[in-house]
Amino acid sequence: MTLSRRNFLKAAMGTTLASLPLAALLSKNAMAATSPMRAIFVYVPDGCIPSLWHPTGTEFNFTLSPMTASLEAVKQHLVFLQGIDILAAANSHDAVKDILTAGDGVSLDVFLGDYFKSQTLHPSLQLGISAHFQNSTKSVSYIGNNKPLTYEDNPLTAFNRIFGNGGGASQASTAELLAQLQQKSVLDSSLSDLSRLQAALGSTESLRLGLHMESIYELEKRVMATSANACNIDTFNSEGFSVSPTDWYPLTYHKPENFELIGKLQTDIALLALSCDMTRVVSLMWSHPVSPNIIPGSGASISGHDGSHGAAGSRAGDDFVKIKAWYNARFAELIMRLEATPDGTGSLLDNSIIFLTSELGDGNAHNHSNMPFILAGKAGGRLNTGRLMNFNGESHSQVLVSIANAMGVNINTYGKGKAAATGPLPGLLS
Repeated sequence: MTLSRRNFLKAAMGTTLASLPLAALLSKNAMAATSPMRAIFVYVPDGCIPSLWHPTGTEFNFTLSPMTASLEAVKQHLVFLQGIDILAAANSHDAVKDILTAGDGVSLDVFLGDYFKSQTLHPSLQLGISAHFQNSTKSVSYIGNNKPLTYEDNPLTAFNRIFGNGGGASQASTAELLAQLQQKSVLDSSLSDLSRLQAALGSTESLRLGLHMESIYELEKRVMATSANACNIDTFNSEGFSVSPTDWYPLTYHKPENFELIGKLQTDIALLALSCDMTRVVSLMWSHPVSPNIIPGSGASISGHDGSHGAAGSRAGDDFVKIKAWYNARFAELIMRLEATPDGTGSLLDNSIIFLTSELGDGNAHNHSNMPFILAGKAGGRLNTGRLMNFNGESHSQVLVSIANAMGVNINTYGKGKAAATGPLPGLLS
């Protein structure tokens, strides 16, 4: 799979480079050279059975429970949060809209995407895995009060929108295209303004500006060379997934037998977009509230929603354990792949913060207390992992503030009304 040279150059130069102010361009280069921070939000539906989800033990010495046991291999990269409540949440499953908004308003993924939008081609990405199966309108992401974003469930459509549509008479690999971009500096669009400024300066100041411009050119070359090595999309969809033009209900990417593959492809896209610095913020939405999905690979014979109404030890409850363990195994794979993806002097995991979330605490009781929240990643050294942290009914908006702070965004509250508590979670970030 290759990019269209025409589309890539048009997007990268026409949109990202030529339209940005000089200060933003210089900031982009500086951040790219020092590895920018990323945020990943992962939603899974229908809450949990709290006694079978939350680990037991102390902060640094704890044992995972049946629903989270599949995270053992990445336990050292996680922070398990207990005692976090979604305050003033909407009733039952409708609290999905509160997860990243903490009340009506803009969701945190959209907020962070807008914050960094001058430095990336795509402010934020919303990638779904049957998020809109059976015409569900539920969403985790919002651009304003009661204004949900639609998650893209078709990975082929998502890929084309992010990286170009393939096709076209002239094709080139990503590395070749980035090599061409090296010939087109981000400063080129500002050369006329810089030339006028240089002519107006005295000889000493003019020389300093010229030397500064040369240093920026050299920095660009290093950044682009690094990007050319990291941004390789040629192996995307090696599985050969395709959608027929005559596809009909259920759509190929909504069929239960393709659920795991679609999740893998959407995760591939997320990692590519983040490693190529196409975006700093990605949200992955697995299914939707009241999930009808029966997941073949989980070993469960019922849907996630049906399982959520089973008690611990019941047949439905046992199936719910299998379903949650399956989702957590996918989360573990994401963590391992982030750790294996080079980024600067470390990995994408080192420079990311990841939030695993759901809309319910106890799925059977339909409440919003003691939520099944997990944070992951090093957040550039700001998040110490391998911990179990217990809180006493703190608002989940403090989780959102903590994530924003880890991204370098200095806010002290997020959300509206009762849910908008002040400050980050105490003791979470260093």
